[in-house]
Amino acid sequence: MTLTKQHHQQLRGLLGQAICYGGENGQIIEFLEQEQALVVQLHRARGSVQDGQYGEPNRRVPSTCLLPIFDPEQPQQLNPALQALNFRLDD
Repeated sequence: MTLTKQHHQQLRGLLGQAICYGGENGQIIEFLEQEQALVVQLHRARGSVQDGQYGEPNRRVPSTCLLPIFDPEQPQQLNPALQALNFRLDD
């Protein structure tokens, strides 16, 4: 399915929305147009360690994951996590 500009606006409207994805609570922080995915910042007690310029552990940052807009098993259907938010793409 191809996303229209109107769909992009709807998806950007989800920024800041709390979500449960993969059994973890998080918040939608970004929409990636080309990947047709949302970036979810997970509310883990401990984040992940980010490497510095030379590959050495540098600092702890929040964990993130990608949430595909469409269900990988049924590409014409919205991801069930978005359906749980009562989100629908308007035509």
